[in-house]
Amino acid sequence: MATADELMCRSSIVCNPDVVAIGIEVEYSLVDDALNPVAEHVRDGCIEACNGGDSRGEFASPELGAHQFEIMTDPFDVRVDGVPRLLEQWYEREARPAAWLAERGAHMLRLGADPLTPLASVARSSKVKYQLCPDFHNAHKRVGHPRYIGGANGDPPIDVSDAALLSLTNAVQVTVDCHGLGHAIATLNRSLALAPLVTALGAN
Repeated sequence: MATADELMCRSSIVCNPDVVAIGIEVEYSLVDDALNPVAEHVRDGCIEACNGGDSRGEFASPELGAHQFEIMTDPFDVRVDGVPRLLEQWYEREARPAAWLAERGAHMLRLGADPLTPLASVARSSKVKYQLCPDFHNAHKRVGHPRYIGGANGDPPIDVSDAALLSLTNAVQVTVDCHGLGHAIATLNRSLALAPLVTALGAN
């Protein structure tokens, strides 16, 4: 299955210095009517329904959590198409899995951090990299690093030592095409300047 970076590289508009190409990836948690995580086979069926036989190419892929997936857009030249066209495609692609899931009593949640799923019910995707990578991080923790948070006011502390708990978070990622090291540094500096504002707006 193609990644967003691979899709970006395949595009004819990338690597053209007269083009400023951007694309986005958005991660989702999939839940049932009771807001419990869906089973992995439901998530995988949704991905297959998104990608199967689509002349526009694949646009959905699994994430770390067995109930997570992401949608990616094509790269767009913002000088020509503008951000509205990119967002239009995102909304179009978001509507397809949302409709498929609704027929099965499930829903897509765009939550930066999922406060609803009990830690004990977090399940990883069966994809090999999502088994190996968390296991590696679990086995190579910094010695003496605390594994619990909370515990104030008599509440029991929460064990957050399993790297798979990252599947309770969902990200929005923007991929920006750069034409050389100087352009990449300038773009990164702009993103660092904007990130606090975007975070503050998103938090509200």
